[in-house]
Amino acid sequence: MAIYSRSDWDARPPKYQNNMKAFDGVFVHHSAGPITQTVRAIQDFHMDTRGWSDIAYSWLVDHKGNIYEGRGWGIAGGHTRGFNFVSHAICYIGNTEIEGATNAAEESINLLIAEAEIKYGEGYVTPHRDAVGAATACPGTGLVAWMEGGRVVIRTGRPPALIIGDGVNDVIGMGDTGVSVATFQLILVNQGYDEVTVDGDFGPVTEAATKEFQQVLTDAGFTPGAVDGIWGPASNLAYMKQEVTKLYQEHLERTPAVDDSGLAFWAEQATIIGLPAVEAGIMDSEEYKELHATEPPPPPPPPVDPVDPVDPVDPVDPCVCESCTCVHSPEMINDLVEQVITELIERFQGNRTFEEFVENS
Repeated sequence: MAIYSRSDWDARPPKYQNNMKAFDGVFVHHSAGPITQTVRAIQDFHMDTRGWSDIAYSWLVDHKGNIYEGRGWGIAGGHTRGFNFVSHAICYIGNTEIEGATNAAEESINLLIAEAEIKYGEGYVTPHRDAVGAATACPGTGLVAWMEGGRVVIRTGRPPALIIGDGVNDVIGMGDTGVSVATFQLILVNQGYDEVTVDGDFGPVTEAATKEFQQVLTDAGFTPGAVDGIWGPASNLAYMKQEVTKLYQEHLERTPAVDDSGLAFWAEQATIIGLPAVEAGIMDSEEYKELHATEPPPPPPPPVDPVDPVDPVDPVDPCVCESCTCVHSPEMINDLVEQVITELIERFQGNRTFEEFVENS
């Protein structure tokens, strides 16, 4: 098994891209063509004949179990009408109406489902034909029978390192192969062990990285058991304690002690229901609600009694009375008006008619 990026299979650049809005699950498809069909040929058909922006699928798998990056994680697809912004699609290159998918291809499909859960949490795993409104037989009777027979890992948050096929393998180590090894290798890569190749083969490089990771967990006080390169329940529980500690730091803004009872509880729960469900539980706790409680808004100020507005007086405006630079108080204006009226009365009384008063004034 090998994993090929877009550049590895000479992908054309997309005409445009949109990000997904959420993740609800995974749809499984087949290309309905021969197993010799190339990924580039599928992309050309989708872009040139269908007029789509890119190859429709998120990931593709061939009969040898090789994995090819389509649109990749987080990019809206063109695979399932009505679900392109909330789901990923894995396409088997071949026609399972004619010949069922190989075991190698089925393991690689399981591996991609496992990685989707690591990234996004649990979701549905559904044949394309079962999508609401779909009028298709895709992904063919072969893959549908495989999925309905329970052989596809319809995951619900279990630690990916302990899942193998449709059962559980408690311990993995040197010489083991399969999807459980590949999903554990994904964990190692996500922890920074880039030297590990996700190929489903637990060899010397994976063993060395496992020992290093076990030592990191031991130094942090999470007690993964022996530093022996064998991954089992004790190591997995220690790994979950590390991840739950990160959730505490992010959501509760504190680092729990390694013997904290709450940490032990949530780590144990994570091995059963998965980290996404544990994160939801932490965010529903009273501690989280109290820490992130929104302060109530302050009460509104008491009403103020309205007052009559006072026209401002421009102090540089010249005064209406002669040789005066004062501010015009109501008292001064009243005095001025009284003075003017008195003067007018005196002048009017010295004239026989109003016309003479106006003329003489």
